[in-house]
Amino acid sequence: MKHQTLSDFYNSHEWRSLRQTLMIQRCHPAKGLLCEYCKEVILKDIDCIAHQCVSIRNKSLSNITLYLIDHPIVC
Repeated sequence: MKHQTLSDFYNSHEWRSLRQTLMIQRCHPAKGLLCEYCKEVILKDIDCIAHQCVSIRNKSLSNITLYLIDHPIVC
């Protein structure tokens, strides 16, 4: 994965695919998608953030590996 900027990274197919996978895997069967911090229901897809726990500002964007476990879903 080669990205020149953070914007390129967050708009990449890889990141969007990871975010969508996280949303599907962590959706509560009865309540829907819940914020992993405040436990509120996330009603709109656009309000859902796959939070990047590890800062990537000081890392090479071409060496980033995306792991499902490293990204909580938050509102």
